Amino acid sequence: MSTSETFRIVVLRHGDAQVPEDRYPDHERMPLSDLGTQQARAAASNLSRTGVRRIVSSPLLRALATAEWLGRATGLTVEVDERLRERVFPSLYGVTYEEIESRHGRNVRDAFESGNSDLVSLPGVDELPEYARRLRALRLEILQAGTSPMVIVSHGGPHEWLVNEVLGIRDRGRRWFTLDKCRVTVLDFNRTSRDIHQVVALNISPRDYAAMVSGDGFTK
Repeated sequence: MSTSETFRIVVLRHGDAQVPEDRYPDHERMPLSDLGTQQARAAASNLSRTGVRRIVSSPLLRALATAEWLGRATGLTVEVDERLRERVFPSLYGVTYEEIESRHGRNVRDAFESGNSDLVSLPGVDELPEYARRLRALRLEILQAGTSPMVIVSHGGPHEWLVNEVLGIRDRGRRWFTLDKCRVTVLDFNRTSRDIHQVVALNISPRDYAAMVSGDGFTK
């Protein structure tokens, strides 16, 4: 576990979601799939053994449902923070990919269908630097609060933006870090300077992280 000089943040991506095949999903209401529920329950069981003291979640349903499993397993109240939202495009909720292509071109359609719309710019949606600014503010507030270790439950995009921000990576041309469904990245920060101390783990299973904390090492 982290020492008294460090503050630990565990970033957990939500479980598998029920994503429609032919249209841009309604990110506010998209639930976990049956597989995602199983993943969330397993993640909660494992993370509950790692000394979690605080849980903060994106408000989007698939993340919040994942966080609530951990809340039940630990007895902690899940806090919701809007700054952990995925970067989404509400004006396109429920619109078919064919229609998106007719409105905005093939490149935009391909970006949405591939699940990486970071570089898509549409009216009414903030650009990535604004998301990074919000995550930086959230991280500093979390470190100021001093409750460690804590779990952030969010999405693939905010995971990459957070890791880029703390490591000083500015290249937005592609995603450098992809957090798989219900896997974790573990970051330790210096309590005094609030700078990154070490990346303890990147994109590992909650089961392996629990084994690390217990001293049993990685599972086979």
